[in-house]
Amino acid sequence: NYTVNDIVAYDVNSYMPYDPSSIWKTPGFHYSLNPKDDSLDVVPRLCEEYDTYVLSTGPRISYVEKCDWLTKYYGDLFRHKFIFSDDKGVAFGDFLVDDAIHNLDRFYERMGTPICYSHPHNQQCKDIYKQVNNFAQIEDYLKLMREYYGR
Repeated sequence: NYTVNDIVAYDVNSYMPYDPSSIWKTPGFHYSLNPKDDSLDVVPRLCEEYDTYVLSTGPRISYVEKCDWLTKYYGDLFRHKFIFSDDKGVAFGDFLVDDAIHNLDRFYERMGTPICYSHPHNQQCKDIYKQVNNFAQIEDYLKLMREYYGR
């Protein structure tokens, strides 16, 4: 059995002996996930301060589950602010928090500020983008950026 620490590169198909995508294509997988760290406290505050959206990719089977998951944990906070896209590179905005470096690279090309949410598979990200370990660090960084740049 693998754990999250065994995932050392984004392209897990290149080094795992089976197709791990079957895990996140399993009905109920996304809905069964627990919220990250301190997100239940911090995300509502971020939504009060910033025009915050959720941008998600994934197998189409996950769309309804992800909507239901957001409602379960955040109520109507993202009711009209939840976007599915196969390409996060089309997003426009000031900041994008993501764990996939290729998404952050595409966002940076569009003049946004990428923030890398740390996972074992993206440790090389710290040499390129701001890397955070929890939502409180995201909040602190956004406050710092607002103070410095006025945005």
